[in-house]
Amino acid sequence: MTTQAAEKRQRDLYEGRVTTLRELQTVQNDLNTASNDAKTAEVGLEAVRNRLRILGLRDDEMANLQKGAINPATAINAPLSGTIIQRKIGPGQYVTTGGGEPSYIIGDLSKVWLIVQLRESDLARIEMGGRLQFRVLSHPDRVFEGRINFIGSSVDPASRRITVRADIDNPQRLLKPEMYASVRIINERENLSHAVPRAAVVLEGHKVSVWVLKPGNVVESRRVRTGIIDGGNIEVLEGLALGERVISRGSLFIDRMVTRG
Repeated sequence: MTTQAAEKRQRDLYEGRVTTLRELQTVQNDLNTASNDAKTAEVGLEAVRNRLRILGLRDDEMANLQKGAINPATAINAPLSGTIIQRKIGPGQYVTTGGGEPSYIIGDLSKVWLIVQLRESDLARIEMGGRLQFRVLSHPDRVFEGRINFIGSSVDPASRRITVRADIDNPQRLLKPEMYASVRIINERENLSHAVPRAAVVLEGHKVSVWVLKPGNVVESRRVRTGIIDGGNIEVLEGLALGERVISRGSLFIDRMVTRG
């Protein structure tokens, strides 16, 4: 007998003075509780249906599930398009909706990030939006390029390196996650300035100078303003004209001789 039928029967008995008011109220409370439980269950069922729709199940497939007809090869549609780059589950494992770990990791590989651990000494050569060129082992003859979109705010105290990130277009999906690359920094200023060997620079306190070779083998001390140091060369920002010759061997000896004289 259903709760509604029991309530009707108890009401009829009460009206015929066969049962008490208390017994009728007890049955009515049971009816209200059952009605509320039914509404809660319906809300929960609709929430489950909506979650299944998000996963890509059709209404007819959900109807089969309610009948107990479970398809062992049910397709689960991803909420976004992309490429599976990592699988977290294997055959025979159970998947729960409340699990903290995702089943698969999907990424859009049409654009990837290049993460560079840059030496502290190279920080002066980079800037936001600056260019990077790099090669990977799988395509050694091809040069890829990107733009810097992030520069770390601190240097790692152990490695003395800083994290730099660049956006890379990858329309052919040639670049894969976790690949290693050899990177070259493209400094636009380096293409507009010139450099001299480090041995040509004479440092005296805050004074920086070079010995310029003039016509007739005459030497002249010239104060310069320097920029970045790249290997064995120093960038000259001011003080030298393009094409001027400097003395790179013995410049310190000449400086001492002139000072003594």
